Amino acid sequence: MYTSVIDIVEGDIRTEIDNEVCRVIRSLGISVDKEELIRALEYDRDQYRAGYSDGVAARDAEIVRCKDCKWWKSNFTWNGKEVKVCVKEPYEPVRAEDFFCKDGERSDND
Repeated sequence: MYTSVIDIVEGDIRTEIDNEVCRVIRSLGISVDKEELIRALEYDRDQYRAGYSDGVAARDAEIVRCKDCKWWKSNFTWNGKEVKVCVKEPYEPVRAEDFFCKDGERSDND
């Protein structure tokens, strides 16, 4: 099975960080089992990843993309050309359907 270079380097860096954390804790006079500390660090990392993923999912659920917005019009003639625009004043060309802005409102057609 192939292991990417990034995964290998990340593992090496994590090992170095874990070793350094253990060294610093021991230098403070705190007796700690290295394996137990590494398990705790990994648990904390997993909790951080889970929290970050939950935050990203919540953010993305609140974002209204142009294609889902009530202000987005896909077949709109503007200056003699058919374009996709945001019809909220002032009219703005929409560069891509997955863009979004602070004024987005979900369309009732969803």
